[in-house]
Amino acid sequence: YATPGKLEDIHKRFREHTAAIFAKHGMTVVGFWGPVYKKDGSENKLVYMMSFKDRAERDAKWREFASDPEWKKVAAESEANGKILEKTESLFLYDTGYAPVK
Repeated sequence: YATPGKLEDIHKRFREHTAAIFAKHGMTVVGFWGPVYKKDGSENKLVYMMSFKDRAERDAKWREFASDPEWKKVAAESEANGKILEKTESLFLYDTGYAPVK
């Protein structure tokens, strides 16, 4: 969730920096989405999905990403005029075995 009024700053950071830094660390982004109907704070929401073989891989790659000097610089610069990220939520999903997309 972006800080109110800062969603475009989040989009810009992903578009111009974050996605490339994820790729540098071997992190696979499946996609990015925003809600069609904006209500109850969803106007500040960005949803993205990433793929990892397991939780251990996710944790290791996320630690690498978080300690990357380029990421630290980008994060600091993007928040020079105030925080742009209000909160995050993580959800780990399992394959049900019957979904058409794997």
